Amino acid sequence: MMNIIDLISKYNSKTALKWRESSYSYSYICDRVLTYKDFLIENEICSGSVVALIGDFTPNCIAMLIALIENNSITIPIAHEIKEYEQKEKLNLSEVEHIISFNKIDDKLSYECSNRLSNHYLYKLLRDINKPGLVLFSSGSSGTPKAAVHNISNLLEKITKNKTGYKTLNFLLFDHWGGLNTMFYTIFNGGVIVSVSNRSPMNIAKLINNNKVEILPVTPTFLNLFILSKAYEFFDVQCLRVISYGAEPMNESTLRATRRIFPTQKIVQTYGLIEVGVLSSRSDADDLWMELGGEGYDLRVVDDELQIKTKSTILGYLNAVSPITKDGWFKTGDHVLVEGKKYKIIGRKSEIINIGGEKVYPSEVENFIKKIDNIADVIVFGEKNLLIGNLLCANITLVNSDVDSHKIISVIKKSCLEKLDRHKVPIKIKVVDNLQISTRFKKLRKNI
Repeated sequence: MMNIIDLISKYNSKTALKWRESSYSYSYICDRVLTYKDFLIENEICSGSVVALIGDFTPNCIAMLIALIENNSITIPIAHEIKEYEQKEKLNLSEVEHIISFNKIDDKLSYECSNRLSNHYLYKLLRDINKPGLVLFSSGSSGTPKAAVHNISNLLEKITKNKTGYKTLNFLLFDHWGGLNTMFYTIFNGGVIVSVSNRSPMNIAKLINNNKVEILPVTPTFLNLFILSKAYEFFDVQCLRVISYGAEPMNESTLRATRRIFPTQKIVQTYGLIEVGVLSSRSDADDLWMELGGEGYDLRVVDDELQIKTKSTILGYLNAVSPITKDGWFKTGDHVLVEGKKYKIIGRKSEIINIGGEKVYPSEVENFIKKIDNIADVIVFGEKNLLIGNLLCANITLVNSDVDSHKIISVIKKSCLEKLDRHKVPIKIKVVDNLQISTRFKKLRKNI
């Protein structure tokens, strides 16, 4: 296991983090790590202890995370943003022994011992080899979230070092491996993390402008909202060098619009899963194909499903059957197309909607509808039907809401009938107001 303190202390007085208009140096973070190591000893939080860490990308929370890793504890990061019942569910599922949280206003620490003893066999595996653990949760949109257990040493070894450190906006959440991966990559290379508490498009544009952010890792949903809000017209965001997107499907119209707004920036599609980490990828800004893999990752496609073999694959789930084949390959559940060295993610196999025996990938229909004039966003999902299994439905938002909704629905159905197979044409189409449609309604898709 690498010593993170040794790795980042060489940057000394250089700024490591920008949080709430203040700057925090690498030496400050290292000092806090040492303080929290003493705290762990004082509270008998030893190697192999199961610890929930509730917080965000703040100076003290980052320092505590590093201290827990170097203490060989098993850490469950939990973001402030999740609802209270979700937090309780994750604490119970992960059999937490200690709870450490940092106030989102002043970054002050609070601590609670749960008086629980965790003896899950996956935790025993980590304790036996004296390695730090990390528990990450799936979205849970299709039911109870799955708790994936990692040897975090293997994940951190995958993060490239000796690269240039950039000013990076840490957009993804604290309990998302994409967010953690971004943070570790940035500090391992002496970059600057710009922490985010308000993820509205206008505030993100302001942070980019004020901090001269160079790398922006976001979701396709956010990019769509950013474009619709026209926040880029109120602040100078052309300082960006790289925009990376992942964590959910991207539609082609949003990708094209992003390229129009950022004509000189590098726009990169990323691919990662909580079970294996983030893979190296190369992609063009003009399409959704990408090269995948990199050192330490082997790929294969079985029955159109992408499978990955890597040292950083999870040990298993706390509450679900292992997704790893007998010969060591992780089954991603992603349906892919392959052309030479390039892959295109068509959709999750779990998202397939059965329409009278025919299979429909929601993203395919969404990409088509999104190209129609005046469509701001769309989510396609199934609704149970006794005769054909499911009815195909679509919720849409409009760029200009003054247009007659009946007219736009008619245009969508006509366009779909002309270009798509009959079973891919939505039977029910509804105009809704919420711009965050992809987040708000994606659970509809998962319920099939």
